[in-house]
Parts: sequence; C-alpha cells; structure tokens
Amino acid sequence: MSANFVLATIGTERAVPYLTPLLDHSRGDVRHSALVALSNLGDKSHLPIFVNGLEDRSGNVKEYALVAIERHGDEVAIEPVIKRLQILLKRKRQIQTDEVIIALRFLYRYQHSSQAIPKLFHWIIQTKKELLFDEEWQWLEDHFTFY
Repeated sequence: MSANFVLATIGTERAVPYLTPLLDHSRGDVRHSALVALSNLGDKSHLPIFVNGLEDRSGNVKEYALVAIERHGDEVAIEPVIKRLQILLKRKRQIQTDEVIIALRFLYRYQHSSQAIPKLFHWIIQTKKELLFDEEWQWLEDHFTFY
C-alpha cells in the first residue's frame, strides 16, 4: 500500500503495468491504493479499469473508482455511474461519503449527452430527498431548478 501511494505521488506511467495486477489483490486497501496510483498516473485509456472498480466489493475502491471516472471519464461511463448512484440511493445510508456528490458532478457534466441523466436527477429530486445528506441536497439545489 505504501509503495502504491508513493507511486501515485512520484511515479510515472512506467509503473502502470505493475499496478494493474494489484487490482485483483485479496485486500481491499491494496486494491484501493493501486487504483489511486493508476488514477494519478493513468489517463482516459484506463477508463475500463475505473469503471470495473465500481463493481469491487470494497466501498473505498468503489468511491475512488468514481473519483477516477470523474477525473478521466467520458460518456462511456455514464451508465455505470448512473447504476452506482441508483444503488447508493436505494436505502438510507448511515455514513456520508463523497460518492453521491462525485457521481452527481460527473453526470452533470454530461447532462446534455444522455436523456437518462435529466430523468435521473428528476427522480432523485422527486423521490429520494429523504435519502440525501444535507450537503448532497444543497448541491442539487445549487445546480437545478426544482420546477
């Protein structure tokens, strides 16, 4: 893990082939640190790796996969991000993370590229307000008109 974080800070793209096998490591913190390093060293060509991270069993990996998608993603990631956001908003969350806001920011950037995004935002506004933390609701209020 420490080596991955060092690579994320001072590494180069030459480290990428050594990081990708770590995404299959049994420990979530190792997968997370490898994903952080790949996001810092990689580029748009690693988007499939980041999208795949949304399916990881570790919450930290899923959250950082969203960070990497926001950083390097494009329209290809819209559907997986929508799916992740819908999963996050299925039930009341006990712990606030940045995942919802990261997903909202990414989708907001592509709101004119997919009809599914405005529909999703309206669904959240109309039916999921009670599942949002104050900061998440505030973000929606700041970016959308609720008429």
